Amino acid sequence: MRIPQSGLYFLAIAASFVSLLSSSQAQDCDDCVVASYLQSGFTPAAQQHAAFQFNYRYRHEPYQGDSKQGNEPDEKVADSTFNFFYSARVLEPLFIDVNIPFTSQAYTLRPDNTYQSDRDTALSDMSLLATLQPVAESDKTGAIDWRIRAGVKLPTGDTGKLDSFTLGETLNNGGSNVYSYDRSFGSGSFDWIAGSSVFLREDQFIGIADLQYIGRTTGENDFRFGDKATLHITPGLVFYTHGKDTFVLLLDTTYTFVGESDFDGTTVQNTGESSLYLGPRILATFNDTFSSYVGVSLPLYHDMQGTQLATDYRIIASIMGAM
Repeated sequence: MRIPQSGLYFLAIAASFVSLLSSSQAQDCDDCVVASYLQSGFTPAAQQHAAFQFNYRYRHEPYQGDSKQGNEPDEKVADSTFNFFYSARVLEPLFIDVNIPFTSQAYTLRPDNTYQSDRDTALSDMSLLATLQPVAESDKTGAIDWRIRAGVKLPTGDTGKLDSFTLGETLNNGGSNVYSYDRSFGSGSFDWIAGSSVFLREDQFIGIADLQYIGRTTGENDFRFGDKATLHITPGLVFYTHGKDTFVLLLDTTYTFVGESDFDGTTVQNTGESSLYLGPRILATFNDTFSSYVGVSLPLYHDMQGTQLATDYRIIASIMGAM
């Protein structure tokens, strides 16, 4: 079963988009990088690609370690991240990519038993990366593609919520489980990003693996977010083809580790986590020029440092065009 080249290219999103979510908004925006990177792992005829990606994350259930704590004082945070991705081939094995994320965040907080409900919207941290393609082989029944990427996250996101942070906030936050760094749109730091992805296809069966690491530096108000590692394993099955149209069903498994943050060299309580997610994805490609992708992820496991709101679920969608 032959899969159109645009379909192979866009399958990359399936293994990567779910890692947009983590323990803080600044980290979410960093992982807009991963939302795009596997999709540059397959080489269509076009030299440029643009994608619009959407991620919705809902946090309501507080965890302490791996145990639910019951939602008192009944707080919730809902993040909607809109990411624009653009990729251009500059040499035969080399791509340059840019990610520009915007985030709209609705929240209900209850510090000192006083409800606060509002919505904030701002630019998040942009990223610029280079992707090298050491291996790219394909025929009518199979394909293998290996990509290596490296780049930098830029301090373009709003950091107003970090300006007023003190260590006392994590010790006496009015009974609230949501802290200012949880709702920051940016980190104020230049951070490095490194990762690698592998795509394998044999007839209608597909396998995708992706590993990414984000190394943090100290940013706004001497606050440094914890480093983050993300691993994806995503098998898939092509269940329908017609001409140049293709439909693929995938099952994404994502493991995320986030280290503890620090403030002025001191570890910040209630930061850091290990989480495991699982969820189905459906990919559709049309006429080698347009692709769409949608999925949902549910947590199988959370282990939070201290007490934090954990992700209850997330919804993922993307469209991409070739030029």
